[in-house]
Amino acid sequence: MTHTLELYRAADGWRWRRRASNHKIVSDSGEAYVDRRDAIHGMHLANGDWRDCRLIDDADNLTLTDADIDDEDRP
Repeated sequence: MTHTLELYRAADGWRWRRRASNHKIVSDSGEAYVDRRDAIHGMHLANGDWRDCRLIDDADNLTLTDADIDDEDRP
């Protein structure tokens, strides 16, 4: 089974976490991001296999779309 990457809004900003198939958190952002797109970018940098993971946006319970994913174009 695949890992899940969750993007969510916390009290201090946007964060992400990675869950294994047993639902345990195996990594997280470690910091909050002011901008959602920066959180997504950080999530991609830290998880090189992110394309193989299930992507979930906990803030609105929607799967991330291609429009949210622009990490290749970021400086």
